[in-house]
Formats: sequence, structure tokens, C-alpha cells
Amino acid sequence: MKASFTEHLAELRRRQIIVLAVFTLTTVLSYPLSKPILSKVKSDLLADTPLVILAPQEALMAYVRVSMLVGFGLTLPVLTYHLWAFIAPGLLQRERRLLLYLVLPSALMFALGVLFGYFVLLPVTLRLMLSSAAPLATPMLSLGTTFSFITSILLALGVTFQLPLATAALTKLGVLDAPALSRHRRHAIVLLLLAAAIVTPDPSVIPQLILAVPMILLYELGILTSKLAGGLG
Repeated sequence: MKASFTEHLAELRRRQIIVLAVFTLTTVLSYPLSKPILSKVKSDLLADTPLVILAPQEALMAYVRVSMLVGFGLTLPVLTYHLWAFIAPGLLQRERRLLLYLVLPSALMFALGVLFGYFVLLPVTLRLMLSSAAPLATPMLSLGTTFSFITSILLALGVTFQLPLATAALTKLGVLDAPALSRHRRHAIVLLLLAAAIVTPDPSVIPQLILAVPMILLYELGILTSKLAGGLG
């Protein structure tokens, strides 16, 4: 017996409340970790560059953002489960099996994107950007703005690293194919440049290009994974 539209809405609301409650709890419990995490990030990525605050609440808001990010990471398994439980009844068996197989690789690709940004992209980017100030100025970075820049890059890379998996899955489902992705390459590059400009808090071109280049390379990798998925039939 199929559930009515009202029953679907009630189920969706119930699952949203559960996920929100878990997120709130994990965020509150993560708050004591926010200061050590910020100290670790500063040590790894900024070395001896001094950080300043430009408003009385800036440090507090930075701690809150860190605890929210940690809380979101801890909530992801719960969010994934409830999302899966909500949409699975409406999918074909082949589609359910495909999505289930993608859960672990998707998490791994997100983590790989974050690690790539933290250990490879950001150290080089920040070093180049800060060294460009010499000898005209001494870098003194805002705590809130700097952390916002770092987290936006890491989250964007985590999401973008899903592209190869997404194109392969959509190809298997018959929604996309490699020739279509190749034909729309120029449009995709424009959209990725626009996305990099939106995600990056810094309005200058260099940080946007630094983020856009790996995104474009991942799009090219997505074309390859689409070809492989199509070849597997």
C-alpha cells in the first residue's frame, strides 16, 4: 500500500527533526574541541603568521563554526541513513543497489578531497599568497575571514571530488553519457569557474583559479569514469 503525500511529508519532517537533533547535540559536544582544532590548523597552515580579530565576537563565532563543522561530520552517517531510508522505497532494486554501493566510496572521496586541500593545495596557496605581500606589507590575518577561506576551500574540494563517482553512477542509470559530458565541457568549465568564485570568500582571481583548476581536472576525470561505466554496460 502506497503512502499518501501527507504521510510522506510527515515522514520527511520526522527524519529532519531527528537529524537536526543529532546535529545540535554533536555541535554542542564538539565545542570544547574547537580551540585545539583552530590552533592545529594555524600551526599547520599559517606557521608564524599572526591572527587578529576585527570584531569582539569574531573569535567566538570561529569556535562556533568549528564545532558546527565537527558536528556536521559526526552527523553525516545519521543523515545518510535517513536520506537512504526515505528515498529507497521509491527506487528500483538496481538503483537501490547502485546507491548503496556508492555510500562508502563517496565518503572516502569526500575525505580525500578534504585531505588533498589541507595537505597539498592550501599550504602552497597560502604560502604563495602571503609571500606576495613582501616587502610591501606584513601579513596580519583576520581569524574569521581566514578560517572561512580555509573551510570553504576544503568543503568545495570534498564535494567536487564526488564528480567522478557521480558521473559514473548517472551513466549507469542512463542519465548521462561520456559524449554528452565532452560536448558540454566548455559550459561546465564556465559553471565551475562561477562556482569557485561564489565559494571563495576572497574576491581576487588567484584563489578562485586555485580552486577552479582541480575542479576542472576532476570534471575531466568524470568524463573518463563515465566512459568506463558505459563500457561496463
